[in-house]
Amino acid sequence: MLRLPLHCGLLVRIVALSLAVFFSQTSSVTAETGLTPENAHSIGVGSRWQCDAGFRLSDGVCEPVVIPDNARASGKSYGSGWECLRGYRLMGSAKCQKVEVPENAYLAPNGERWICDRGFRKLGVACMAIPSPEHSYLSSDSGTSGWLCERGYEKAEDLCAPIAVPENGYLTNKSYGKAWACERGFQARGDQCLPVFVPANAYLDDSSFSRGWKCLRGYKAGRDECKIVEVPEAAHLNHAGDGWECDRAFQRRDGACVRAN
Repeated sequence: MLRLPLHCGLLVRIVALSLAVFFSQTSSVTAETGLTPENAHSIGVGSRWQCDAGFRLSDGVCEPVVIPDNARASGKSYGSGWECLRGYRLMGSAKCQKVEVPENAYLAPNGERWICDRGFRKLGVACMAIPSPEHSYLSSDSGTSGWLCERGYEKAEDLCAPIAVPENGYLTNKSYGKAWACERGFQARGDQCLPVFVPANAYLDDSSFSRGWKCLRGYKAGRDECKIVEVPEAAHLNHAGDGWECDRAFQRRDGACVRAN
């Protein structure tokens, strides 16, 4: 069986669907007269015809479109044949109701609903001002109270309280955890930034979950010191540099490297 490429198969389906929609909106000539019915015109596809503008197909005939108040003709021969004006929305099946825009709001681009102005929040059918405390600014994030605290302040219930930054610390822009961090060479201990003691043969290390320092290659960290790694014969420092491993053809045994059998 012939198989069409994927994109060709998709194109065929789109064309078939378009034709189905098109023919569902048209009809053939009447069986009695073989002519196009009143208020319709031939569309040049075989014996097909389509209702004129202002008329819609109903039970094989073209009936005039009845446009309710606050609506206009849609220019389409299918569906209701009309649509509500901007600022009105469909209610039921044949009525256009005005969209009542409350104070401090504006009509949405689609003209069928309203949106609150910046600084206001929808509450029922009204837009209420968002109460924001001192040292705050409005936020468009729907997941917040509508405001965020300025830099240097943090939310404390309905207020923005100043952030207490310890000596040798600085403010961060993190939205989680502490709002401050310690300067290089210092480490957080409670609400303080204490100096990091760096032992001999070590250097400062600012990586997360670090003790604040790291031993040089060839040294292994103890509690508060760096001990030299004693490398036995036929061995070498491991990749991390804080231990050793046997050379090829040797294996570790009782703290030494012996030739493998």
